[in-house]
Amino acid sequence: EPKVIFESDCMAMMQGLASEKNTLTEIGVLYRNIGQLLDQFGDGLGVRNVRKEANAAAHIIANSNIN
Repeated sequence: EPKVIFESDCMAMMQGLASEKNTLTEIGVLYRNIGQLLDQFGDGLGVRNVRKEANAAAHIIANSNIN
């Protein structure tokens, strides 16, 4: 069981992180770099997709400092 779990409601990002494709697009390189960082932490770090409703608190916190 990971000690730290990153949650996201962005399915496209989760699919990009899980993809085995080697793409040279900017976003593909970013996903690959994130994947390599996650691999360095082994089983201590995890990512999972959550429904947007479950991520509402994160959206409120992220947007609270915009105004």
